[in-house]
Amino acid sequence: MNTVLLDKLSEKIGNTAVLILLLFTLFVVPLIPDPDLRQTVFSAMFTIIFFMGALAMEKYKRPILAVAVIALIIEWISFVLQLPILELLSQATNLIFFLIIVARFILQIAKTREVDVKVIIESINGYLLLGLAYAILVAIVMRNIDHAYNFPEAVRLNSERGFYLHEYIYYTFITFTTLGYGDVVPLKPIAKSLSLLISISGQIYIAIIIAMLVGKYASKTPQS
Repeated sequence: MNTVLLDKLSEKIGNTAVLILLLFTLFVVPLIPDPDLRQTVFSAMFTIIFFMGALAMEKYKRPILAVAVIALIIEWISFVLQLPILELLSQATNLIFFLIIVARFILQIAKTREVDVKVIIESINGYLLLGLAYAILVAIVMRNIDHAYNFPEAVRLNSERGFYLHEYIYYTFITFTTLGYGDVVPLKPIAKSLSLLISISGQIYIAIIIAMLVGKYASKTPQS
């Protein structure tokens, strides 16, 4: 099997694995009742997503894998030592890595000539990863600015340890989809600006991706 076929296979495996891992992280991990176990599983899921995300890339696998390794090391050191500065650095590297992967997914979708299962999975992965990146950004705001949001007291008191990442994920995707139940609202100016960014970029992502997919599909449809 030549290198090209191996790369194509790794992309398919990586894309499918990332989708499964993201769905598990977003919908199953938050159901774990024990905060310590939930945080451990979140860290483990991020670890696997890092590597599978690098595997799903068409180009620049090695540089992206290097970023994944750095993010992984910082993630687990911060988890073990529970030092605030390391936890902040870990969140920042996770955020950067997810944004890099989202950007690469968008570029891959833009460059592809046909709409197939792989492209659709990449589109979904990019959307979910962008939402997860924003959840990390909300967590960074929470740990550095008091009462930035009206999260419950338990969430505010434990913001540095990341026990309640699922709360940030919930708020982010509610805002990302412009659903907005209103149970959690931004209070400080930076939180309000971030909320606007999350909601607007969520709609822009969908509009751009759908436009690209429809355009590519229509260009390949035989004209009568």
